[in-house]
Amino acid sequence: MPGKHDGTTAEPGGTLRLAALGAAALFGLAAAAGGWLWWSSGVAANPLAGPEALAAQSVRALRGGDVAAAQEALTRELAWNPRSASAWCRQAYARYRLSGRFDASVQQALLTSYEAAPLDAEAFAWRLQFIFENWGAASPPLRDRAVAEARAFHGQWPTHGAVRNVLAQVRDPTGQLALRLAVRSAPPKGR
Repeated sequence: MPGKHDGTTAEPGGTLRLAALGAAALFGLAAAAGGWLWWSSGVAANPLAGPEALAAQSVRALRGGDVAAAQEALTRELAWNPRSASAWCRQAYARYRLSGRFDASVQQALLTSYEAAPLDAEAFAWRLQFIFENWGAASPPLRDRAVAEARAFHGQWPTHGAVRNVLAQVRDPTGQLALRLAVRSAPPKGR
């Protein structure tokens, strides 16, 4: 239609508008591709990821066997929250997966988890099973912390069953005996 300017006709500035529109579309595609690459590279690469997202990333990485990615996420998570007992437990497990041994590095991470939260309702069952499963290699301070935690949680009705489940799952005979002796002296208190 004559007199209508839609930016595609040979009018003054029309070519410039068309070039600007093309540049904007190209920039939009590049930004979308960059965002996809950032997102697909994992939460750990996201500088805005919070501790919950990093915790989920470390769990997924450990389950998938990618210990390096788990440790990267754990390093960032512990920078956010160094008092997270569960993060220190995952760090212990990542170290265990790397070395294949329940060594001093693994035990130090577990002791740090106890320093962060001596009685942690979220971490206690996993932490107890891991320690009692490796009882023969556990240091005396780590053993003392695990026995105290087992007694404390076994002595409460809401968590009594979880400790009994840990007892049923520990395969190491010395660890199972130690856990049995620990909980024997801590019968559950009234409901």
